[in-house]
Amino acid sequence: VALNKIDAVEEEKQQEISCRRENLIKAGFYVPKIVFKDENILSIECSPAKCLYGNNVYEVGSGDLKSFLDKLTCILGQLGISVRFEDLYNAHCWRIDYAKETLLPCSTDEVLDLLMHSLPKGRMKKSVTIYINQGKAMANFLSKRRAVFYDKKQEFLNDKHNKDENLQTLLKNIRGSLWRFEFSMKTAKEIKRELKQCDYGPDVRLSVLFDQQIAQIVLSRRFEEFQAGLIDWSPKQAVCFLRKSLDSVHGRGLRDSLYKMTIVLLVSLLGIGPVFSAVAQCAGERAARAFKRDAQAIQQEVAPEWPVCIRMIQESLCNMQPINDKLLQRTVSSVSSNTRFLCLNAQVLLALLRVLFPQLAQKLEEWL
Repeated sequence: VALNKIDAVEEEKQQEISCRRENLIKAGFYVPKIVFKDENILSIECSPAKCLYGNNVYEVGSGDLKSFLDKLTCILGQLGISVRFEDLYNAHCWRIDYAKETLLPCSTDEVLDLLMHSLPKGRMKKSVTIYINQGKAMANFLSKRRAVFYDKKQEFLNDKHNKDENLQTLLKNIRGSLWRFEFSMKTAKEIKRELKQCDYGPDVRLSVLFDQQIAQIVLSRRFEEFQAGLIDWSPKQAVCFLRKSLDSVHGRGLRDSLYKMTIVLLVSLLGIGPVFSAVAQCAGERAARAFKRDAQAIQQEVAPEWPVCIRMIQESLCNMQPINDKLLQRTVSSVSSNTRFLCLNAQVLLALLRVLFPQLAQKLEEWL
């Protein structure tokens, strides 16, 4: 009977906390996932960035630990849970996700095309996920650990719970894409195994793991593992890929996609000089100058070299500079990519192909 009464009290307490949690969420506050394991153990699953900023687009660093724990203590207090700062500081961690975001000068599809051409190491498996509105993710995983690249920009914009209109506008206007590389460890045993391989001790307290240096070493090590599995593409493979990808373009935008793909293919095969001259011949000097500016502006966006992306991610992991509002503001594009190649309508493109056909045929014959 006594045990039943205790169970009833605990259940009532959990229901009260759940009710308060729902009210806070409806009011627009971020609230961690909280579960009472027993009368002495409280399980808290939360994002430090969401605690501090309301989103996890912005990133935290080692110096944010006190602010995070102060905020978490306050949130728990609003739920009717009294927890000492010291208890949270020394809390045992059974899961941790280390992550770093990098701004890349190319689209989501282009990054995914590059990421797709990799082989996972050892027993790890590979998965690709397509979300609504073209959000994408690629992961190498086992049951207790997971290394994933995903498009943070689209993930945030597609989440109906994200109400920050200023951040939504900012993300919509940044140049290129914002990709997040994340490594998750889902048990304390897995965390200890990873720390040992990085020459750290088995201490899995929050205050120890909330360390940019540990995050940097873990992420760099895992990214090097991913990089070693990349498969380089030859020009021949790139041409074959573009040819096959035509079948996947449907609906509105088909014509524009075909036009741009053709121009990209021409420039990649022949170089911008011959194509520039052909545009001048077919559409005039003014159109040729506009074409040259457009081609130079999107060179990295439409045909990024993977080594460039590799270097940018490596630099991001080396610096570990947290993404914040000011950094994103500096990347806002002043010119929409939709305005590019306006000089290249159907008639101009057809004339362009006629002029360049002999050179194009020679190149294709050499590679195919």
